[in-house]
Amino acid sequence: MEPGCSELGAFVVAVDINPMEKLEGVTFIQADITDESLIKKLSEISENFDVVMSDASPKITGIWTVDHLKSVDLARASFRIAQNVLRPGGNFLVKVFQGEEIRKFYEELKPFFYFKKFHSPKASRKSSAEIYFVGKGFKKN
Repeated sequence: MEPGCSELGAFVVAVDINPMEKLEGVTFIQADITDESLIKKLSEISENFDVVMSDASPKITGIWTVDHLKSVDLARASFRIAQNVLRPGGNFLVKVFQGEEIRKFYEELKPFFYFKKFHSPKASRKSSAEIYFVGKGFKKN
């Protein structure tokens, strides 16, 4: 089996700032998603990813505004990656904490997708501040 290909034929690349145990069928890059050099590394692998998903979370300070703003920064970094490697028509999913910047963040991403919405999965606790932006049908601008 080709490195990075799963049994289903999907090419999977995982990125995390922390080390990760090897998983069959997964190419792993240990990197910070806010580091601009990561985009180059991913582009060398492929510029036509079908999906970019990010479940990144900041280190929680307990100060709501700080945690929210850091979460939005990570979500924006994830979108910068998606803009560079996502194929036209591809999909994007990113976790972000709700707060005062959420509407602005949505408006920034809105022009890039045919379908877009925020979604809070049933698996999330009722008190959770996490929400996911779902963008389908990426439009390269």
